[in-house]
Formats: sequence, C-alpha cells, structure tokens
Amino acid sequence: MKSLTIVGLCLALIWAPIGNPQAEGSVVELSLQQLVNGSTQCVRGVVVSQDTQWVANGGMLETTYTLQVAETLLGVDATTVTVTIPGGDKDGVRIRNAEAPVYELGEEVVAFLRTTSEGTATYGWFQGKYTILDGMVRELANTNYDFFRTAILNAVAASK
Repeated sequence: MKSLTIVGLCLALIWAPIGNPQAEGSVVELSLQQLVNGSTQCVRGVVVSQDTQWVANGGMLETTYTLQVAETLLGVDATTVTVTIPGGDKDGVRIRNAEAPVYELGEEVVAFLRTTSEGTATYGWFQGKYTILDGMVRELANTNYDFFRTAILNAVAASK
C-alpha cells in the first residue's frame, strides 16, 4: 500500500480549521474557558462512523466523523453531530496534519465544536478533543470525567 504522509505547517496552511483564528501555522494554547468561548457546541459522545473523501480540487483528503451524542454540555442538543477534519486514508494515500485531532471509531470523546456556514470542525485543533477511557480523561493526568464535566459547565456558566 502506497502511503503518503504530510505533516506540519504546509498542510496546516492549506487547510484552515473552520472559523479558527489560530490557523496561522501554529497552534496557540487555549484555556478551557477559551475553548468554551470559541465553540458553538460541546458534546460527549461515541464515534460511530467515518467517511474520508477527496476535496473537490483532488489535492487534499478530509474525513467526516459522526458522533452519537450522549450529552450536550454547550449549544443545541442533538442526537448526532458530524465533524470534519483535514486528512485521512483513501485510495492507498494517507494524509495527516500534526495539529488535527485524531478520532477513532468506537471511542468516547468530549469534542469542542465550531459550526459555520462551511461545516463543523473541532475548535482549537487537537486541544478541542478529549478521549474518555474508563471514566478518565486521557489527555488530562488524573482527571476523571465528572470533574472535567463540572469544569466545562462552570466555564459555560461564566461565558453567559
């Protein structure tokens, strides 16, 4: 299988995350409050499907994931949401962006999302996606989901 991996600034400049002011070639560290303030929706859910397609000009892949929503922490309630990220695997080609979050089928996640007229993306690049394993937040050492959920809800309340 022919594999092509593209990482780094070049790809980051080709694909700017939808509505993300940090899309200048590097990821600016965001606090939880900034993630909440910049997102239109924050959900906890399970990744139930993925679809990778070539972008219209044929030079880039993008992958759309569907999340089965278990809980909405910010924004409009929904039973499912779709989120699109740059890159993916198709036709023997793999394109990755180092700043883009990685979603896996079957994983439970908390996703900070931003929807614009162009679609829905993970806000804050990789910072806007957290994986929940056995009730713990993988990306945050010694942090259980209940504590993280409370922190998110407090940040949502503070943004009103």
